Amino acid sequence: MTISASVIAADLINDYIDGRWDRIDALHQKQLSSAINRDIPSVLDLLAYLSPVRVLADATQTSPGGIGGFAPSQQVLISTCRGQLLQALVSLSMRDADQANASSTAFCASLSSLLDDATPELTSPRVVLRLVGPTKLCQSLRFFQRGRIHQLAGDLPGRMTMVLGMHRSGTSALSGMLQAAGLQAPSDVLGASAGNPLGYWESRRLVGLTDRFLRSLGCSWSQLFLAPRCWVHDETTTEWVAEYLNAMAQCFDSHQHIVLKDPRLCLLLSPLCSAWFGADVVVDYLLMLRSPIEVISSLTSIHPISLLDALCLWIASVLNSERQTRHLPRRVVVFPELLSAPQDVLSRCRSLWGPSFNEINDDSPLAMIDGSLHRQKALQVREQVLSQVPQLDHLLDFADLVYDAVMNVDRHDGPGQLDGLNQVWSWERDQLIQSALA
Repeated sequence: MTISASVIAADLINDYIDGRWDRIDALHQKQLSSAINRDIPSVLDLLAYLSPVRVLADATQTSPGGIGGFAPSQQVLISTCRGQLLQALVSLSMRDADQANASSTAFCASLSSLLDDATPELTSPRVVLRLVGPTKLCQSLRFFQRGRIHQLAGDLPGRMTMVLGMHRSGTSALSGMLQAAGLQAPSDVLGASAGNPLGYWESRRLVGLTDRFLRSLGCSWSQLFLAPRCWVHDETTTEWVAEYLNAMAQCFDSHQHIVLKDPRLCLLLSPLCSAWFGADVVVDYLLMLRSPIEVISSLTSIHPISLLDALCLWIASVLNSERQTRHLPRRVVVFPELLSAPQDVLSRCRSLWGPSFNEINDDSPLAMIDGSLHRQKALQVREQVLSQVPQLDHLLDFADLVYDAVMNVDRHDGPGQLDGLNQVWSWERDQLIQSALA
């Protein structure tokens, strides 16, 4: 399944108003390094030039460098957009919400006009930009500003590896191995338990903040897939992001390369990414993947969660973490590989970090991996689960499709297949759940 240029452009515009300037910047850097000569600047070029970081860096200049390829009328609109974005950021720093909203609205109108001039075929994204863009953008800029405060203070780590994965997928084992390999774990790390004998490698304070945040949303971790779709725009989300950044500054050494892990962030990642971008934190991602049937069997054996909720949580967590980290530096790690070939996993992780980690002794990190952790085997467990809840058969088949697609995400058609699965889950989630309950 190939993705059309208009769909890509629409995704980029949505990324912009959702505050995912990190993805736009990463894509733009890949484009620049590809040495492809283009006479006409793209939507990607335009949105990269209008990144808040770029606009702030060029604030003293009449126009940002690199826009010479745009037509004169477009350059005027770009300068207008830059001024409106700066005004929105200044207003937020002064806690003037009304002016920030007005400037965000003006910016979205100007950007819509600019897109109309540069790419008139993008009708639908321009409508979205004008209708919901101002609210989304203003909230994204709030997260960015929270990160900017810490960037100026210099109290957040400059480099972070984030382990994302569903509960019971091996995220703790992987995080422990990374800590032993030289990455810094939080100073208030959660201890071991019967369900996780080698420890969780999560910050007690950060976990507590997220627990309280979920309660404020009226949502439990076990049904996070049912969180309100507009949760990002809730005032409590802004408070959570601010408190989360403050806690990170307390839990980690700002001079260290850190490892951050919390399975719930698979579904709560987006606003933090906007803030980390503002804080100039360089982030890479490790997506920990385990067979859905193994995960739900393991999870329901130690937590009071239904098989249906566990499976829905797996699907939502895996799809969202893949989508949110696409185009960014990342590796997919599968559970059997971590247990059988941890040295290979560590080598692939190090390829993200650079040569400074290549001299570390491997004995200590590899000692963190216990092959006996693979107690739930997919072929053995599936028949047992379906004998208890036969209605899960269709949903399990869908989850297996997601698993295979993420496993093969680097294939040419991988992203397109995952976009299709995301659409099915978005459109038919309620129907799939109802059929499993029937």
